[in-house]
Amino acid sequence: MTVSIVTTGAGTPKPYMSDLKAAGIKVMPVIPNVKIAKKMEEMGADAVIVEGMEAGGHIGGTTSMVLWPQIADAINIPLIAAGGIGDGRGVVEAFVAGAEGVQCGTIFSIAKESPVGDNWRKAVIDATDTGTAVVGSTIKGGATRGIANEEAGKLFELEKTGVSRDEFNSALNKGLYVGVREDDPDKSFFMAGEVAGLIKESKPAAEIVKDLMDDAQKVLNKNIEIM
Repeated sequence: MTVSIVTTGAGTPKPYMSDLKAAGIKVMPVIPNVKIAKKMEEMGADAVIVEGMEAGGHIGGTTSMVLWPQIADAINIPLIAAGGIGDGRGVVEAFVAGAEGVQCGTIFSIAKESPVGDNWRKAVIDATDTGTAVVGSTIKGGATRGIANEEAGKLFELEKTGVSRDEFNSALNKGLYVGVREDDPDKSFFMAGEVAGLIKESKPAAEIVKDLMDDAQKVLNKNIEIM
């Protein structure tokens, strides 16, 4: 099996960039702002995955619809939009904002093929428009979005005590580990984006892709008729 694309996050890909490029692998870092997007382009990235704060997991501080067009104007490599995309409308929004592709996380995290447990799936499917929470926002590099459950509340209270970054990350990672390994609905930190409020069922990955593309085409056709 040949690896053709590598995505990176949670740090710079600089230590690995030369080896990856020498192997003919395209490198696509996940980035949260214009400054880092420019750095990644200068470093030789083939594209950047631009993730707005609507996304699940570790996030930046700018919304997708504000961030995507600013970075599209600032770089000359492809922009792949992420953060808040869960249906065809989101796909169209991303392309209008300057994207050449999209990355969806939350909707695929509960796909039929995903190894997450039933409680993780249920937490995402049952989420409302206000069903996620951001913890760690007062800790440098700590802002992380997940389902607003009991564990998220504990992490928020821990953050308020002024713990160190390492202590907070240890607790956060424990909650994520429990979610992946034990699927405990009360002790797990289920990472998920705000788009969870749009997701009503678990589907096979192929069906998700087809639905996204079909819905996007319907949105485009409808707006062409209006114009």
